[in-house]
Amino acid sequence: MPEKPCPQESLKTESNGELKRGMLEEKAHNLLNQDLLSPLLAAGLFPDFIQRFLPFSINSWDRARGLEYAFEKGWDSTYKDGKKPNLLKGSYYDHWKADGSGSAPALVLNTTVVETGDRLVLSPFKINLPNLKDISMVACKAEDMDFPLSTAAVLSARFTLVTPVGWFNRCEKNEKGKSIESSSQKSRLADGGYFENSGVSTAVDIGSRLEEFLIKNPEKQSTINVVYLAITDRRSQEIQEAGGMNEILSPIKALWNSRDARGLSIIDQAEYLTDAASADAGLTPKNLFEKHYSFQRFRQLYLHNPKFKSQPEGKPLSSIIFESDLVQFPLGWLLSKPSQEAIKQRIGGKQNCKPDLSSTPNRSSTSTNNDCVFQSIKEELNNQPKVST
Repeated sequence: MPEKPCPQESLKTESNGELKRGMLEEKAHNLLNQDLLSPLLAAGLFPDFIQRFLPFSINSWDRARGLEYAFEKGWDSTYKDGKKPNLLKGSYYDHWKADGSGSAPALVLNTTVVETGDRLVLSPFKINLPNLKDISMVACKAEDMDFPLSTAAVLSARFTLVTPVGWFNRCEKNEKGKSIESSSQKSRLADGGYFENSGVSTAVDIGSRLEEFLIKNPEKQSTINVVYLAITDRRSQEIQEAGGMNEILSPIKALWNSRDARGLSIIDQAEYLTDAASADAGLTPKNLFEKHYSFQRFRQLYLHNPKFKSQPEGKPLSSIIFESDLVQFPLGWLLSKPSQEAIKQRIGGKQNCKPDLSSTPNRSSTSTNNDCVFQSIKEELNNQPKVST
């Protein structure tokens, strides 16, 4: 828990009606508002294209490095005074401090092994689970697996054909954990979304082991609390028409749609497994105001902005009606101002969680699910959990 309370700032509105950004949000906006596509295209058309005719490769000419350099340059443009070191240029393993001296969270990034389709994560701490390992546990020379934070970020989000897959030398390990050099082979890494695009499966794997540790060390339970947060969208209730070119497009559409469906399925499973007691008690995300969100270990922030709209008279809390406005955000290299404003409006935190569920028929509230999740997080970080009924 932080020594000082987190600031309880309310979102203010600009003269043009747009919501003002907080300090960190403004910095992130300035960094990501840079032209990230041009350096990538330039690197792909010139140095990366030229080395296709060379008998050897030059890593610094890889077009993916163009995107990494753009991120690093964006940091320099955002922090022009130079007082804050460029973390994106620094080692990935330096962004998090195990002793708690740093302020940044530990970033665990997913990748997909091309040869096997398995997950392989980049982690600042060692992960050696039966179904999950970090790259240092399988690399031939773990001491050589040091790369900038910008490389780690881009490696976990390779855009098909636009950015190439990465690779490293992988070795089998003996009983003592030493690499067997004779087993060395090149292993390629693609976007982690090929395996599972929400990242929730990795979070639950790590969280489950942490919970096992807490069971064995009950004295730590007062200082460590495992909470899962996921940013999700609503599962579409409409089934699209099959369309033409069935023989050719159907397999492609099935592969693409199953990727999204698997991510939503993992989220549903994780929510049930982590909050099975709440589910058995009849508590669902639709009636969680019966108890505070702090009782919920798996919490979701929705982009479709569900509001507590009304509860039919004489009906149980589980039948509450939601008002939801679903907006399709474009997938591209730059978000338009209307898209940015729509996301800010939906992200929550503009007000406290106050669902108005009095005895009046068709009662309503302006609170959203996201407002309640934000309130629970702020209260927990300030070590001031509240229970509302």
